[in-house]
Amino acid sequence: MDDVTGPHLGARRVRRFESSRVAKVPPPGPEMTLRPHTRYALGLELVVAALGLFWFADALRDDPGLALVGLAVAVAFGVGGPLAYRRSTHAGPAGVRIQRMLGERHLAWADIAGFEMLPHVVGRADRIAARTRDGDLVPLIHQDAKGLTVRPDAARSYYHALIERLETVRRTAGA
Repeated sequence: MDDVTGPHLGARRVRRFESSRVAKVPPPGPEMTLRPHTRYALGLELVVAALGLFWFADALRDDPGLALVGLAVAVAFGVGGPLAYRRSTHAGPAGVRIQRMLGERHLAWADIAGFEMLPHVVGRADRIAARTRDGDLVPLIHQDAKGLTVRPDAARSYYHALIERLETVRRTAGA
């Protein structure tokens, strides 16, 4: 909130809304978790799954084909939502844990030489990767900055701030 004054406004507080199109960097601390899927999206998917189950139960007696469609919607959203939410990158004292839908990978801080932003590829959002001591690049799962095509400078500053935040967690861990 900012103080805004003027002859017609007087002294009042005006709320300025920041654009929600650019993701926010996690707050500082010894650990952080990055997810591409929000709790809001997960909740919405679970509501759609519940509606699909209701659709299934309602149509079961009258139209078995329509009931199967409702069951398919319920299963797709009920299983897909939690699996998508499970995908994350967790940076903590031990290192970086990249959790995919069906597996995970651990990188100790001693194995990480630094973090880089992978070059932009048409059709795919920019990615941050950890460069290992062996020279391999391991892409991290994180929330993509929205509006890369509309505001690439804002997205680039988000990625650089996120890399700095990862380096801060790394320094805090004593690596």
